[in-house]
Amino acid sequence: MLSVLTSTFAPHNITFNLLATTFTTNDSWAAVIQHRDMSLALRRGDYATLNIYFQTGMSGVPGGITGLCNFPVADPLGTGINGTSYYVFDGCHVNPDTLPGGPGGGYMGLDDAGKTATHEVGHWFGLLHTFDGKTEFTPDQEDRMYEIFYSLRRGK
Repeated sequence: MLSVLTSTFAPHNITFNLLATTFTTNDSWAAVIQHRDMSLALRRGDYATLNIYFQTGMSGVPGGITGLCNFPVADPLGTGINGTSYYVFDGCHVNPDTLPGGPGGGYMGLDDAGKTATHEVGHWFGLLHTFDGKTEFTPDQEDRMYEIFYSLRRGK
């Protein structure tokens, strides 16, 4: 998955470094997106650190979602979900069936070769869906959006 992310984002001068991988088994966390206790226990690094949680029970979530990720916010330590800071819930949640070589889980059950995680990481960087709202921006607006979201992730 790291090689998929690296090759996808490389043209934009974005790189990833794997700092650690942990494996946790907890049935109550597996199917719940943004579980407070899970986030408090597993979240690592600062606001510029991407945490990806591969959760086996996501296919059981109503609507059968394959991934979810939080957008950057200006005040990550501000009060967010359930009175907990946005920082705690920062990260991406991905169904492991969508990993390269996995059994699928994307649209039509096809192996999506890591595209779900790549899609979600795009949201983590602040990218919207192309079908959400305004999709045509001037070059100045595009540069400004990049600067704002990049600054939020770097904490500057």
